[in-house]
Amino acid sequence: LGDTWLWDGGTWRDGAALDSPTPRRAVAGAYDASAQVALIFGGDDGDVLGDTWAWNGATWTERLSAEQPPVRAGASLVVDEDRGALVMFGGFDGSTRLADTWIWRNGAWTPRTPATSSSSSTPTASKASTRSTAGCATGRRASRCASRCCGAGSGWTST
Repeated sequence: LGDTWLWDGGTWRDGAALDSPTPRRAVAGAYDASAQVALIFGGDDGDVLGDTWAWNGATWTERLSAEQPPVRAGASLVVDEDRGALVMFGGFDGSTRLADTWIWRNGAWTPRTPATSSSSSTPTASKASTRSTAGCATGRRASRCASRCCGAGSGWTST
């Protein structure tokens, strides 16, 4: 399905949009409070995707960034309220489980490397997905979950 439905607290209504993402599964999604949009990345529509879309409650807009994460399905995307950003980790590119981290802030993607990391302790995408989404919705708890799954510790460093 490629439809968008809106819930007003009592009733569902069709939020049909002329320009919208292709129907897909295994998409990463979270709410970007600073931009007041729901953001989705990637997924699988028969091909693994690498596009970013924002929903403002009325329309979908494809968001382009100078740097884009590689295509992926099944990634985890969580809110890091303390840093005012969304954190995306892992996924599957069609042949390989990914173990990279990307930050969405101010309308742009930036690759990040946890402050502490080792190849032997880096979680696989499937483990990270389980840990980052279990009980992690928004706010401080999500920030702690992102730190736990990605090993963020005291902060992020650029790659």
